[in-house]
Amino acid sequence: MMSCKLDPITSRNWEEYRNTLDTAPTLSQFCKFISNKADLLETLENNNQNHKIIHKLDNKQKSFIVATNNYNNHNNNHNSNQISYNKTPLKCPLCFKHHLLYTCESFRNLSIESRVCKAKELNVCMNCLRTGHITSRCRLSRCKYCKGKHNTLLDVDDQTMSTSINNSMPSSSSSVALPIDIAGISSTNCPTGNVALSCDTIIQNTTSSILLSTAMVKVVSDDGEKFDARILLDNGSTANFITQTLSNKLRLPRRNINSTITGINSQTSNSTQSCNLTIISRDDNFKINIDCYILPEITKLLPPTSIDIRNIPIPSNLQLADSSFYCLSAIDILVGAEVFWAVPDSASIKLGKNQPTLYASKFGWIVTGPVIVSSKSFSTKQSHYCNLQTNELNLNLNKFWELDSVSLKYSLSPEERACEESFRTNTTRNKDGRFMVTYPLKNNCNTLGNSYEMAKRRFLSLERRFQRDPNYKEKYVQFMAEYERLGHMTEITSSLKPHSSSEIEYFLPHHGVVRESSTTTKLRVVFDASAASTSGISFNDIQMVGPTVQDDLFSILLRFRQHKYVISGDVEKMYRAIDITSSHRSLQQIIFRSNPNEPLKT
Repeated sequence: MMSCKLDPITSRNWEEYRNTLDTAPTLSQFCKFISNKADLLETLENNNQNHKIIHKLDNKQKSFIVATNNYNNHNNNHNSNQISYNKTPLKCPLCFKHHLLYTCESFRNLSIESRVCKAKELNVCMNCLRTGHITSRCRLSRCKYCKGKHNTLLDVDDQTMSTSINNSMPSSSSSVALPIDIAGISSTNCPTGNVALSCDTIIQNTTSSILLSTAMVKVVSDDGEKFDARILLDNGSTANFITQTLSNKLRLPRRNINSTITGINSQTSNSTQSCNLTIISRDDNFKINIDCYILPEITKLLPPTSIDIRNIPIPSNLQLADSSFYCLSAIDILVGAEVFWAVPDSASIKLGKNQPTLYASKFGWIVTGPVIVSSKSFSTKQSHYCNLQTNELNLNLNKFWELDSVSLKYSLSPEERACEESFRTNTTRNKDGRFMVTYPLKNNCNTLGNSYEMAKRRFLSLERRFQRDPNYKEKYVQFMAEYERLGHMTEITSSLKPHSSSEIEYFLPHHGVVRESSTTTKLRVVFDASAASTSGISFNDIQMVGPTVQDDLFSILLRFRQHKYVISGDVEKMYRAIDITSSHRSLQQIIFRSNPNEPLKT
């Protein structure tokens, strides 16, 4: 990715260098290659400058003053055609160690203003912090913050740096200073004619900040004890918030909730608990009870930087709502529009242009509005705060684990619990040891309509297929005969017609499924309990659905593959071995006859 940013010539040189390596290049090798390439280009540029100077000397016989690292006073007497130039090794001009100035820890630990002065004192390029050329001739990248012609380590203010850099080199002079190493040589000891030095005082710019409405109040704990707290009044909020730290300190009773808090740019934060809080003014003349959402943190320290109140003409006889409004402090409570418009009074005092305004309130005089801040204490790269604090990464990570986690114990739904209870209550065994169960019917079982005519039409359609496919009919009749022979169904011999009794009835339509690959049963009859009756309700619709009691198929297959030898088997007609209680047998009637000349049987 970094090599893609190289120019075509350097990229070609890098590829040639890579071919000489036995292994894949590392980041340190790449950085070393770039550093060597930069040193080479600077050397070539300096040589070109030297040739230009010699050419001028030959043509115009103009004198040039040359500064070398072996400086002696007799150098002033050198012939104008003699130039002494020494290429210095890679050495920091500040600590004299073998590294560049911008990597020097001693230089980086200085304040920005001190770095600027030190860079001028060392006579290095203000853009790349190297010796050998002036800032205007530097070809390296500019400040990554303001894109100005100075190093990022020297970025204080665009206008200040521009003025400083422009004045750091003479605009016109008969002297040209070539690269020198002035380590160990004080600039105050050098003759003024040798090295062009310039030093400016960095003008301290001022900028403005906005004071938000804060106040100091008393809050009441669960046992009636009062504590001091700092609140932020925000009329742009529709809810109230309290930090988890203060809530724990007050030991307030909490309620479990699930609320999403939306702020600027649709940033969201979640709150899972809330509490009730009592706020009292410090003079005990105002009291309000509010509900607050609990958050780990409401906002950062406010104000974002310390304020010099000596420049703010606040009357001394006023009782401020927050006497420490100018100090960086944490916010314990944020109150929204519900409280914001209940506390202000009508009086206000304007302190002047670029000064805050004082507003009378039930908490005292609130100081809010613009305020002048020195650039020493306030970075020109300002940060603007919104009253929303969220940790999006942690929220997304928590949601990921919640969605991806598997509950150790499945939580049953109300219908599943009712189905389990019906099974435990109504399941019995007959004298043969067989289980006898009842259908877990819902309360709306009376909504089941007439299903006889629907089942009759389906069977008559099945008989027409019997006529077209005698082989299919033969297998079908054999299956039903076996069904009856095993006692899994019995014919109703009563003379009562369908739906003539008071019992709830349902007739199951049926059809055959042929599976030639089966080694036992080529044709299997399927009974359709999902067919709707005249009311639009089917037999399946009036039954409760119980929980899944067996393992999922994936777990079964994994467990199956754990063993070297496995046995596979099939329990034949297992579900038919379970009897249905006599009161529910009317819900699974069928229509059948083996010969079209016979009457329909149920």
